[in-house]
Amino acid sequence: METGSQLKSFLHLLGRDKYKIIKGGAEIRGISNLEGTIKEANTIIDKNGFDLKIVNNASMASYGAFEVREVAV
Repeated sequence: METGSQLKSFLHLLGRDKYKIIKGGAEIRGISNLEGTIKEANTIIDKNGFDLKIVNNASMASYGAFEVREVAV
């Protein structure tokens, strides 16, 4: 599966409306349960074998966001 289509499939499976496409991935925003949503996102990535990774830091956490980035293969 092509990486761009993996990201689209991931976003569809995650089912969040608030996201921004960024270079190399997407930023998922406006999450009230950040820890639970990141766990859910990792489960989706693992279950579907997507070449994606979750990136999060304190700055993003302060406004309820994390990034999903494409992994270079």
